[in-house]
Amino acid sequence: ESSAASDVYKRQVFGGVFVFRLGRSKTPEILLHTMEEFTGMIRESKGYTGWAEKTERKLIRNGAKYHFGKTITPMKYLTGRIVLAFLGAISLLKLGCGYAVLAATVLYFLPELLLIYMNERDNRNMLTEIKLIYQALEVQIRAGIYVADALTECCQSVKGRRLQQALIELAGDLVMQSDLMTALSAFQGKFDNRQIDALCITLIQAGESGQAVELLGDMGELGTDEVALHEGVGVHAGHCKIDVLSLIHI
Repeated sequence: ESSAASDVYKRQVFGGVFVFRLGRSKTPEILLHTMEEFTGMIRESKGYTGWAEKTERKLIRNGAKYHFGKTITPMKYLTGRIVLAFLGAISLLKLGCGYAVLAATVLYFLPELLLIYMNERDNRNMLTEIKLIYQALEVQIRAGIYVADALTECCQSVKGRRLQQALIELAGDLVMQSDLMTALSAFQGKFDNRQIDALCITLIQAGESGQAVELLGDMGELGTDEVALHEGVGVHAGHCKIDVLSLIHI
């Protein structure tokens, strides 16, 4: 615990130095040199490897490369958050230190909140497609098609770029490794989505028990219920908006 606290303290100190140097920077060259120094200090810190791996997993599971760009890395993510905080603090510094601190805090955590929100939005959009995957896998496995080939066929019917790319990589891993457990583990690690977790568990159980068709059929029914539930919540929310607007106009 003391080691973790020390690593956090070091990052805060490095961040403070970075912001101070940014404030004194008057040319792009000095700004670039300051950022290079900052990233170098972070990489040399004792807890960098563990922090980088943890942040990398978080970015992958929340689909950061689909929202923040393909070149996103833990260091770029952290640097961007600090730059946002600095710009927010500078822009409101004239109004008072309290406003500057508030703006810096909000903007520092804004990318985290956006990442969670966009991942939740992706998860909602995937519900219908995951239901279709269950149904397609059930039909194709019933017809005697191997799981890897069935997943490849599913890629063509999935429209969401994030899910489609993950399915393509999953099918490729199954062809190259022929290890269902390893391939599904890698696939599951690309999402923070309980429906994806359930799909992976179902496929593993199906491979172990040989009852793929029955398990996929059961999970497909559950998927249908969940899609209907989310659609019902959406309709209810729409009615609430209409009622509120009506009250406002009255």
